Amino acid sequence: MYCLLCFYFLAGSGFVIHDENDDYTIILNDRLGPEVNRKTLGHELEHIKRRDIYANEAANYIEMERHRL
Repeated sequence: MYCLLCFYFLAGSGFVIHDENDDYTIILNDRLGPEVNRKTLGHELEHIKRRDIYANEAANYIEMERHRL
């Protein structure tokens, strides 16, 4: 697993990528502070733990459900 602090122009605080080598990379927004990035890292780790990347639901639905918990 990799975690990168990157400058990016997308909305949001971060996301996770799963590659063909079965590795996960968590991308965090470097424009946000350390506390936000810690929370985002935990949130993205939960997506990996819950195997959300393999879910049949749309990403927007998964995010809505995750933020409701």
